[in-house]
Amino acid sequence: PGDTTYDKKLVTFHPHVKQDVWYKVDIKINWSTMQYNIALDDVLLVRDQSFFFGSDTATSVQRVGLATYHAAAVRYDEIYVGVDASMGFVCPNILTSGVSMNRPQQTGWKASDIGGYSTMHKMQRHESHLSRRAIYNYDNGGITPFDGDGHAKFTNDVKFRFSTGDRRNTNGILSAGALVRVTQDGVSNDIKDRAASKDGPFGGNAWESGSGNGVKADRYYWFGEHTNVESARDGFDTSEDMQGGIGACSTDDFVTWKNEGIMLHYTNITDMVNGTKGPFVIERPKVIYNNETKKYVMWMTLDDTSKSLG
Repeated sequence: PGDTTYDKKLVTFHPHVKQDVWYKVDIKINWSTMQYNIALDDVLLVRDQSFFFGSDTATSVQRVGLATYHAAAVRYDEIYVGVDASMGFVCPNILTSGVSMNRPQQTGWKASDIGGYSTMHKMQRHESHLSRRAIYNYDNGGITPFDGDGHAKFTNDVKFRFSTGDRRNTNGILSAGALVRVTQDGVSNDIKDRAASKDGPFGGNAWESGSGNGVKADRYYWFGEHTNVESARDGFDTSEDMQGGIGACSTDDFVTWKNEGIMLHYTNITDMVNGTKGPFVIERPKVIYNNETKKYVMWMTLDDTSKSLG
């Protein structure tokens, strides 16, 4: 504070601030790439901005300073400085060229597991006094008379076959069919009260449209698997603690996405049937609403990293 030269270098990443409103600000630093991200109320507004300290290489934070540059009273609460346990999960980035999102590879059955093609038993015609009658001994142009469907020897209902198995191993995408719609009427007051902030970064209530015009908008939730590609520098053993999980994002305009966090960690998954030791992985999680129980239900594809559980 007081350094006017430094003030001129400051960049405003959000120009509108309300009075008497709590804001949640996250600054995440990547020491390996010397870049940082800033999220406001869990909406990522600043991406991969570089910072440098001359010829010195920064590796840690020694102190944190909080200051205001305008005549205003500001309160700070719940200040945390430490390792990031989000495993690098980020929500979709909507660009003019389309949706940009780092998704893990989705697989299917291995080629060795899908078996061969469907086969039939060899046809065997049996002669009798009926088949020798003149009515059945006519010239059919060399075509064998149809005796009905054959006897299936092996049936395989796998419709698609590739060198990798029953599907091509491609990175996951943001599919509209995977979105869960939560209407205004379907949101309880308890959920609203537990929201991190009722006033989002665009000046509107978290359950209003992003324009802040007071129009109630339905929210759409997306759930997807996430693989942690961060190294041990984040303070966790990625082979044991933070292999990945199911992340969630929400939006009401399909442009601005709020990071709802990790819903389920792979570390919390166990094999209660065979007692197989992990680590386990999840693919293609889906969530639907059960009208009978009034609860949301998630189901998914579960396997170990070697794809041996089936």
